[in-house]
Amino acid sequence: MKKLTYSFDDFNASSALVRALINGNDSTKPFINHFFSEDELIEQTSRRSFSVDRRKKLVNRLQNQNAGLNLSKNSQQNIERLLDDNTYTITTGHQLNMASGPLYTLYKIIEIINWCEKLNTSQDKRYFVPVFWMATEDHDFEEINHINLFGHKLSWSHQSVDNCVVGRISSMEIQEFIDQVLGMFKDETLKKQVATFLNAYQNHDSLAEANRALINGLFGDYGLVILDGDDKALKQSFLPIAVAEIEDSVTVKTVSKTNEELKTKGFHQQVFVRDCNLFYIEPDGERVRIERIDNEFVIKHQKYRLEELKELLNVYPERFSPNALLRPLYQESILPNVAYVGGGGEIAYWLQLKSTFEALNTVFPVLKVRDSVLLVDNKVEEQLAAFQYDILDLKADTDLLLKDFVKKNQSIELSLQEQKHALAGIKQKVLTKALQIDKNATAFIEAEFQRMDNQLDKMEKKFVAAEKKNQEKALKQVEKLQQRIFPHGGFQERYENYLNYIQIPNFIEIIKSGLKERMTAKAAIHIVKL
Repeated sequence: MKKLTYSFDDFNASSALVRALINGNDSTKPFINHFFSEDELIEQTSRRSFSVDRRKKLVNRLQNQNAGLNLSKNSQQNIERLLDDNTYTITTGHQLNMASGPLYTLYKIIEIINWCEKLNTSQDKRYFVPVFWMATEDHDFEEINHINLFGHKLSWSHQSVDNCVVGRISSMEIQEFIDQVLGMFKDETLKKQVATFLNAYQNHDSLAEANRALINGLFGDYGLVILDGDDKALKQSFLPIAVAEIEDSVTVKTVSKTNEELKTKGFHQQVFVRDCNLFYIEPDGERVRIERIDNEFVIKHQKYRLEELKELLNVYPERFSPNALLRPLYQESILPNVAYVGGGGEIAYWLQLKSTFEALNTVFPVLKVRDSVLLVDNKVEEQLAAFQYDILDLKADTDLLLKDFVKKNQSIELSLQEQKHALAGIKQKVLTKALQIDKNATAFIEAEFQRMDNQLDKMEKKFVAAEKKNQEKALKQVEKLQQRIFPHGGFQERYENYLNYIQIPNFIEIIKSGLKERMTAKAAIHIVKL
């Protein structure tokens, strides 16, 4: 392969705003405090105070939440270390997905583990703990109820989950989905391995607990700490921010100004800001938007005055759920966090929030766009070499890629451009003669020559089609190669699941080592050889 690392600019990946942040452009300075770097992570610890009481509450809830897991010694120690005032977190998060979700969920976790290890090795005055935030309160079940396995979409159909927070959904009726997955594996030894991995759903009552078990099974040995924000005690720490939201509409006031500034710089907002950025979770798990209408708040059809809603918030903090814009405020209010690592879409909405953090007297973390990964094996390497392709070449539109391949490998020249050029010369001579004989004939001549030009286009297409047929086997290999790296035109990491690679021993360690040896503060797209 020609290259092992590419920039986001090489692939034109993510938004202009995110690429500007990655490149350290001055245009993004108003939306952050500091660009990501190892030195800034250390400096951020001096800006990040976190009280003893909050540390005790956090550790208590982490111990409680993880009590049902077979925690590794490293994870247990990392939870206990959070009691120390010199311990800080680096966090990433993702909504719950089936069987651990798309590959980039794992890549994000690997990245925060690598950064914590790097920092803990380079200095000894501070300690850093990797934290995975399980976004259990999202309620779009259709978005998370499936995986793509070996080119097939496998879904879990579940009754009565409309708008229900996904973390609370029972995993008791999931056997049909598990059977679908197992049916994709023919090797009995491998099938048993997959069944063992998916036992988390049968050994735990909810999707949140099953997902915790899956992630812990993959990363527990690295000391990962898993946190669920759907927790009454933790939400009590979020009360001041929630109250400010309903009393002063702080998010819409601050974010609206930031959005205008983004717009003047040619950037677009990632998340729409509302007058009230909180949801209400009904006792049955349904998550509904809280609407602010004039001086009242509406939850479904029930209206509340401000004081009534505040009273409800104080009595039942666990029923109030932040939306995408307020979730970062919740996270930073309960963690001694110095940095957040996320995908381009996530980081884009964090960039809307600096002024909101300031208004709520909350320290804004250092942000890092996660690295992306493209997985290749020996066969892919051999085909790239045989076809003389770079990985970047495969990002092209499929039709254009195949057409270009045919032209590069054609046995004779297929293009009729030379003939079309000759035809244009003949047309000009005919028009010159016509002007001397019958000026009214020019329109007829133009039409006839256009017809002949169109016929040459048709002939060329037929030649290309015939050559494609001659190269049919090679073209199928090219198309299959492209789908291997960029399935359905998108990044492999957004489409494939861990189970596509469960047969590879030490899969996680291979990715982790591949990323660690090329770690930089600047997000990149890395090729990792399996």
